[in-house]
Amino acid sequence: MTKKIDKIMSVLLEPSSNYFELEMAIKLLKEFYFSLIDESSMLSLENVKETKTTYGIALDPINAISCLDDIKRTTKYMQGINSAISLLKGRQTKRDIHIVYAGCGPLAPLVLPLIMFIETEGIQFTLIDIHQESIDVLSEIISQLKLSTENIELLSADATTVKVNGKLPVDLIVIEAMTAALKKEDQVSISCNLVDQLDEDGILIPQEIKINAVLTDPKKEFLQGAIKDKGRVKLGKIFALNKSSIQLRNKRKTDYFPVESIQLPMTFDADYQIMLTTEIKVYNDIEIAEYESGLTNPMLYPIGNDFKENRILQFSYKMTGMPEFEYISIET
Repeated sequence: MTKKIDKIMSVLLEPSSNYFELEMAIKLLKEFYFSLIDESSMLSLENVKETKTTYGIALDPINAISCLDDIKRTTKYMQGINSAISLLKGRQTKRDIHIVYAGCGPLAPLVLPLIMFIETEGIQFTLIDIHQESIDVLSEIISQLKLSTENIELLSADATTVKVNGKLPVDLIVIEAMTAALKKEDQVSISCNLVDQLDEDGILIPQEIKINAVLTDPKKEFLQGAIKDKGRVKLGKIFALNKSSIQLRNKRKTDYFPVESIQLPMTFDADYQIMLTTEIKVYNDIEIAEYESGLTNPMLYPIGNDFKENRILQFSYKMTGMPEFEYISIET
């Protein structure tokens, strides 16, 4: 069992692994997980629906499992987390390291394989999911793996409001509860809640999520095959989620996350539409670029009658209900 995980993780954590190697390693990891889950547990997960919270949608367990198949997402998060843990091990010598993984689902796929692969002495893990059924299955997996539960706490709670056990400062927060353009799910609200509980020098993963606006012709943008020049017109950044921007928002304690304005050009082609792009800086130089993952696929952003030359669009990010970007149109 250990040899199998070692082989899988050696591929997933190696930056030079090619796509085919990563795809095969993810397939083997998923098969490994399923070998540990009995049929009745899978049936219990299939009966759980997504949960609507005050701050967005928490993915249902089956869809959470399917996220493992997003190869670039899974591997780059694993690589970033592993790199951050290595830094913390060298820096944090006076007490245990505390890692919090929010929205872990029934597999905790971004952290549990690392727990099996690396030396975890002196590291405490808190794994959080809103669905008790996911936590139950995760507990079953950990038991099957005969992992020590002394340094792994499982918590069924809403990560947008939960207060983590304060006995040990939080050194690393891992959150992947998002879709492209930060629509619908509660990544932003979870980040705002947990960053307030992060040690001063603690690490947030992903370190930054950046949303940019561009003008594009959908026929060129989404045409099958690679096109070097998609004819985009850059409009600018409208949002950046990182420790600094979260701390600034938390001081204001508002359900709207202030963002930025863009101005449409004086003239543009009639076929153009506004599109939001997503860039994810997982950790340091480990990034997920556009189209590499479902998380970074660009999304068209229709604005109807406000789509006029030279208009200023002042954006904000609504955190409650169904999270999304909203805007005010200003004539010039």
